[in-house]
Amino acid sequence: MTGFNCTFTAAPAPQNWHDVSPHQRAAHTDGPNIDIGDLGSPLTNEEGTFFGVVTDKGHPNTPEEHLISWTPAETVFREYPGYFLAPS
Repeated sequence: MTGFNCTFTAAPAPQNWHDVSPHQRAAHTDGPNIDIGDLGSPLTNEEGTFFGVVTDKGHPNTPEEHLISWTPAETVFREYPGYFLAPS
């Protein structure tokens, strides 16, 4: 990951925003968005609680530029039963 951004809050996914599957969620920030290389990174809070995996980001200079999409942890663990988090 390129750094930490703890300013994301839950947001509705725009209706025509890329291929967001029904189990994915969206989040919004007023700060800088993630870099494209951050896709697949864990989505956590400052305490380290794992919420899911980042799957996409809004494109610059569009209404979605401050959005990310992510797959919730329960979906990740259900669809990938061998997935685990490495101890810190």
